[in-house]
Amino acid sequence: MNRFKAVIFDLDGTLIDSKEDLGLATNRVLCGRGYAAWPVEQYGIFMGHGLRALTEQALPEASRTDEEIDRCHALILEDYGRNCMVKTRLYAGIDKVLDYLTEKGVRMGVLTNKPHAIACRIVEGLLGAWHFDFVQGGQEGLPLKPEPDGVYRFCRQVQVEAEDTLFVGDSDVDVLTASHAGMCCLGVSWGFRGRRELEEAGAWRVIDKAEEMIGLFF
Repeated sequence: MNRFKAVIFDLDGTLIDSKEDLGLATNRVLCGRGYAAWPVEQYGIFMGHGLRALTEQALPEASRTDEEIDRCHALILEDYGRNCMVKTRLYAGIDKVLDYLTEKGVRMGVLTNKPHAIACRIVEGLLGAWHFDFVQGGQEGLPLKPEPDGVYRFCRQVQVEAEDTLFVGDSDVDVLTASHAGMCCLGVSWGFRGRRELEEAGAWRVIDKAEEMIGLFF
């Protein structure tokens, strides 16, 4: 039985289901620029590498110039910033897990490629009932996942070794981040990518319900 002193959570697809708000914001911008909208479910595939990467994937291939990507990225950031908590909700059971971890004194952080200001707003708005020692989103000058820099910053801040920290996420990006940092990644199958991607990427374990974190790992 592994005993972890700290946990780093991915945000989108792990703690929160956000693809509808992000997908709708992106579709509004695409349609406003004369492009076709995508089914909202497709945005679960596009997410994971940051908003600019999502913007590039959402645009038609012929329109993926740096200038158009930058323009649409700015518009999506503005729209999504206004509408990031309209339909976004916590996944089932997350509240119980966070209650338990808080009771046990496990140090908690959030590491996401979502823009930092929006990530902080969502954590405060939807996860404000729990204390997170660390929240880092995508921002100028800081490498995105799967680079392990954010993991190391969290570990230094809470004074816990990487091998004593569990990374929890829903995609191969999260598995790679944990691997690069020398830590275990617990995959969650309820997110945007599913069990197969997590297992193929080399997740330590994959769970189907949030409450399994309580019974199996802490």
